[in-house]
Amino acid sequence: LRLHPSAAVSLIHWETVLASKRHERVGRRLNIVTDLRWDEWVPWLLSESPDNVDTYDYTKHWDRDPNPAERYRLTFSASEHHGPDDIRAKIETGANVAVVFGVPKGYDYPTHWHGMPILDGDVSDLRYDDPSGHIVALYAKGRARKMASGLDGFVKPIN
Repeated sequence: LRLHPSAAVSLIHWETVLASKRHERVGRRLNIVTDLRWDEWVPWLLSESPDNVDTYDYTKHWDRDPNPAERYRLTFSASEHHGPDDIRAKIETGANVAVVFGVPKGYDYPTHWHGMPILDGDVSDLRYDDPSGHIVALYAKGRARKMASGLDGFVKPIN
């Protein structure tokens, strides 16, 4: 992608078309290790995707539209810069916000956090069908497991 962006995007499109012929519905997440604005950089990748392809991503760019293109949906990622009030303000716009909590894998989340509805984001990575205006709760993974939790930290306390 870095060295040959046009070729990489063409391959993504080609593989998406092939997958769309083999499956009734395809969920496509473009930003696995990036946070690119695909809708601005290569809008044709979204507009020319087959009708049975839904694209979704996580983003740390809170200035973005949660639905920047047809069949493209974003979930915003909370960081140490986002406290409950910031998250609530974003959720009140109808957006979803992923929040990392200092809980073990398989934790049974409460229905709400600071009055905001929660859905368990670890059940599936498919964010496209999530109801709007929710916290997407994720348990801490990797280095985040060793981070202290706090309302002003990346890892938030569940209580």
